[in-house]
Amino acid sequence: MQLLDADDELDPEKVEICLAAFASGVDMVYTNHRVCRGDRVIEKSLPEPVGDMVAYLVANNIAIHEPLHRRGPLMAAGGFDASLPCCQEYELHLRLARRFWQGMKHIPESRCTVYVTPGSVSSNKGRIFSTKAQVLLKCLGDSQDAGIVDDRRMKAVAEELLGCVRQLFFARRDEEARELYFKVR
Repeated sequence: MQLLDADDELDPEKVEICLAAFASGVDMVYTNHRVCRGDRVIEKSLPEPVGDMVAYLVANNIAIHEPLHRRGPLMAAGGFDASLPCCQEYELHLRLARRFWQGMKHIPESRCTVYVTPGSVSSNKGRIFSTKAQVLLKCLGDSQDAGIVDDRRMKAVAEELLGCVRQLFFARRDEEARELYFKVR
């Protein structure tokens, strides 16, 4: 299944390229993407997925337009958490990696474009990093409850949470940033 936000676009051959890359044990194939902000186009590249899938996904948000998913795991996971104002794909991918996926494959080519416009979800950094922190804390709690937390995952989550603290300070959400900092400590 290919998912896409209304204001983003796929290259015409993106789905075909991803389909061709599926193999046994691969539940998601994803590409890099371009970000368009007015006249500027920036190529966004993800590193190759190595090691623990959850730790990789904590540190590397695979946005909604980048992956092609196998339908079965996606449906078994129940889809997006609609209660989140943003970061739904981040939460979904972490949940899929913890409970349903065997593996994923990266195609290191940009095959989709994201358009960032004033007022879009991706333009509200305070909301994004606040929600991302909530998702990470829930992921950590769920992993601890399931007994699947190790040092590598704890370190990845702690590093990302500290990044959220920094971004919340930049977004002038000082009180929220301080509270999160003390949770991370």
